[in-house]
Amino acid sequence: MKYGVQFQSAKHGQPPQICAHLSYEFESDAAGLHWLPNVGDAVLIDASKDDPGRASGMVRSRTFIYPTTGGITWCLVNIVVEERDLDWGLLIKE
Repeated sequence: MKYGVQFQSAKHGQPPQICAHLSYEFESDAAGLHWLPNVGDAVLIDASKDDPGRASGMVRSRTFIYPTTGGITWCLVNIVVEERDLDWGLLIKE
């Protein structure tokens, strides 16, 4: 199975932006396991503050779509990160 993952950001209580902040494709390993954030997880897509690709917040939703094209089944995942003012110092301990 092939996978496509797209991250979008959204202001609190607003619909997500149309453009994806981060998109990538990969194929499954033997176990088919991959690390994707769950709803409620804190996510930081670190880019410069002026970069529209920057997102910081909590995962609001994950949507899975399974189309088959050209005999290949895909798992397309859309992850919406809702912007929140998080204190990363309280979430991460070294």
